[in-house]
Amino acid sequence: MSLFRTPRRTVDSAMRGRLKALVGAAVTDEMTESDIADCLKRGPQIRQQVQEILKPRNDAFERWYDPYVEREGRILRGFFGNSYQPSDLEIFAATLRSVGEKRVQGWATLGLEPHWLPKVMYSANFPGQRVSFASNYLEAVSKGQIFRMINGAKTAVERAGLDGMVALVDLCPLPKDSYTPFENGGKYLGQILKALREAKLIPKQRRGSLTSRFGVLPEDWQYIKPALERSVGDVSWYFGETYFTFWYLGHVLRNADAKSEAGVWLEEYWGDFKGWAGYFTEEVESGLSCFQEATRFYETAIQTDIALRPIGIIPFPR
Repeated sequence: MSLFRTPRRTVDSAMRGRLKALVGAAVTDEMTESDIADCLKRGPQIRQQVQEILKPRNDAFERWYDPYVEREGRILRGFFGNSYQPSDLEIFAATLRSVGEKRVQGWATLGLEPHWLPKVMYSANFPGQRVSFASNYLEAVSKGQIFRMINGAKTAVERAGLDGMVALVDLCPLPKDSYTPFENGGKYLGQILKALREAKLIPKQRRGSLTSRFGVLPEDWQYIKPALERSVGDVSWYFGETYFTFWYLGHVLRNADAKSEAGVWLEEYWGDFKGWAGYFTEEVESGLSCFQEATRFYETAIQTDIALRPIGIIPFPR
């Protein structure tokens, strides 16, 4: 079945008048474009004329997501190299079409944007790389020491890479430090954190407002996730990005992360301790992006420079 098949939708009166002149009185108020296709048995000339009438409307209606797909191709080639051919962008296009333009526009008002994370393994030769990949992360992966919770089971990360999925990405960069609020903190996540803190379900931060993304602990996710799913539904939400995702998006979408002293909680963890933070900076350790154990911060996390930045995964269309 074609990705760009014609949906069943009724024809407006102006177009119906033009079509009626071609195919006759069979064009009724309830007729759909697919019904009209059944009237095209009078020969190729009529078929071509009808298609010319419908073509501008079909293109405008069905291809609203083309700019998103084209932009994604530019992002991928800019980081992975001009020779990189993202053959799987058709999956991204189909997912956007399934989600719908209205929902994508609604996400944009919250500072959220769908992006394609291709299935690719880390290489030190990516042309767009300017901040080094954390060597301790690569070493730990090779030793089977990095884990994620997948379908409720502790699962070892077998490779440093992206998984080939459509992600709903929080575009807001990290602020300068933990004393500075996120620019869009109140748009979708801040108000959730405020409500949970007022209900005393998660701790208040000793500095900053009730909407602050700082001072959130991994165990607080059990309260945040259901509230987030109610607010931004039809998306699978995760406590944080994987380290590779965090590092990649810092290059292509959130360049200001490199100027921040703050870090973010990551969804991966080392061994049995779920408390690892990613830092993305061009100034510390000669541009090393850090994968750092947060144990030393854990008991006083309400004072730390580690922020919550969840990521959503948009399911593929069935």
